[in-house]
Amino acid sequence: MTGERGGFDEWTYARLADFMQKARDAGRSEEEVTGLASGILTEAIDKVAPAIVQRLVSSKRQMIASHNRVNARFERLLRVHWAPGLDSLYSVIVASEEHSGEFYRRHRSTNAISIDLFDALAGLQARACRVAFEIHALLSRGFALGALARCRTLYELAVTSIVLGEFGKPDRCSDLASRFLEHEAIANLKDARDFQNHAASLGERPFTVAEMARAQRRYDRVIEKYGREFREPYGWAVPLFAAKPNPKFSDLEQLAEFAFYRPFYKRSSHEVHSGSKGFKMNITEGKRGKRLETGRSLEGLAEPGNLTAMLLTQCTSSYLVDSVNTASPESMLALKSIILLTDESSSRLNMGTSSLERVEVNRGLRNLRIDAWGSGRRRHIRRVYVHD
Repeated sequence: MTGERGGFDEWTYARLADFMQKARDAGRSEEEVTGLASGILTEAIDKVAPAIVQRLVSSKRQMIASHNRVNARFERLLRVHWAPGLDSLYSVIVASEEHSGEFYRRHRSTNAISIDLFDALAGLQARACRVAFEIHALLSRGFALGALARCRTLYELAVTSIVLGEFGKPDRCSDLASRFLEHEAIANLKDARDFQNHAASLGERPFTVAEMARAQRRYDRVIEKYGREFREPYGWAVPLFAAKPNPKFSDLEQLAEFAFYRPFYKRSSHEVHSGSKGFKMNITEGKRGKRLETGRSLEGLAEPGNLTAMLLTQCTSSYLVDSVNTASPESMLALKSIILLTDESSSRLNMGTSSLERVEVNRGLRNLRIDAWGSGRRRHIRRVYVHD
């Protein structure tokens, strides 16, 4: 049925038109004809869909095996150009993780400026390591724009780390880190209320009255402790802005003297949100025309890779330097080594871009994509192709 020339839509519409004409010839009203046609179409779809699903399920193992082979081929080709840069980036992440872990064990109980400040910076740096590993995984599989989206999170972690490290010391705003940590009670109640409002629609068990009461009490305690301005998204930072009861993230950027990186932040934000700029970023134009990207690409790994190394190093620097009373020589040595690794990572990632450009000049290659084209028995097999 669906194999006839013209496809399922044309086949269906032709038969519906024939049925509707016969119904009109039989004296049916236009309203009756439309209702009958709608019912027949719905019934046909309900009958055919399970058969399609069953066919897809029965071919699932072959499809996955085929995709795995193609994906492995793609990743081998990606490493031809990007292996030195990706491996150097991985070294930056591992070095940051290992040095920070050792630093936590040695300094939390003996050298911390305050436990809250130490824990806040340690927590931000740990999140930065995890996000960096996620970005590396995305880049290693050709998802550069997905990696760029995660760089937005790294940027926010870096800005917050700088602000806490610079201004959370006893001679500036001694309770800033405590405010930051306790601000979780604000977000927790807001999230609980949102969930509670939609739990029934989601088919989920709502929070009990006692659970909601506990969240409310925590919220009330911090509001009583810090004031009504504390309920705002960046209410924890209010003491840093005497004339602003409701500071924004852009204010934190200015305070951290990090705003010159905002163009990268805005670019990564487009890949997070559903606006038209993100839509445009997902289009490739070539001799074959425009393509809406659905899969992997060899291009664009250097930008998110470089941002990742730089932003993670900033989070690590804030932690190793600003969380303790006295920065130890060992910590300074660790930080210097991470900075040098970051420089090497940047150089090697940029070499990956140059490698692709040389291939484009010499062979006319621009991208290598994976698509789900094909028909018949091969309709579920992705294939790799090169286009100009």
